[in-house]
Amino acid sequence: MALLDESSADRLVEVFAECYRYERDRLVRAFPGMLELTGRLRETGIGVAVVTSKLRADALEELSATGFLQNVGPIVAFEDTAAHKPDPAPQLAALHALGASGGVGVGDLPTDIESAHAAGLAAIGVSWGYGATPALLGAGALCVCDSAEQLEGELRELLAQAAISFSKRSGSSKGPTTAR
Repeated sequence: MALLDESSADRLVEVFAECYRYERDRLVRAFPGMLELTGRLRETGIGVAVVTSKLRADALEELSATGFLQNVGPIVAFEDTAAHKPDPAPQLAALHALGASGGVGVGDLPTDIESAHAAGLAAIGVSWGYGATPALLGAGALCVCDSAEQLEGELRELLAQAAISFSKRSGSSKGPTTAR
């Protein structure tokens, strides 16, 4: 907001947050199939973290309102790291909280993809957010999924490949964890 009007930046942030929260409460919805997908991942022992540029209170409200809060583990919000996407810091904080050394980042913006790559993660884009498919692919997404079913297939394939290579490297059968 400081780029718009430095002297009014604090007030602009306040007004934006008020409007955002009003609209969010009326409009927030889970994308079809994602609640079920995160539930299946949790049930099979695959950790799911949320990495968001939103403030923690807003992220918790949205996750609770949509039912996702019960399906996810750590939440890394804006105030949790000094550096923000596309920096790897938020992704690395999520991996640390999960106790994971690798995984797959899933996001709807090029900065999500860039942050995942910077943290050494594979990255998948999703088309149902704010980013455009060409921008997500240009940022390095392996693919852009149009449905939860397509995302699940891509995740399972990537995680299976990673588990095989992880097993060969360390002799362990514990696979990687998914961080978003």
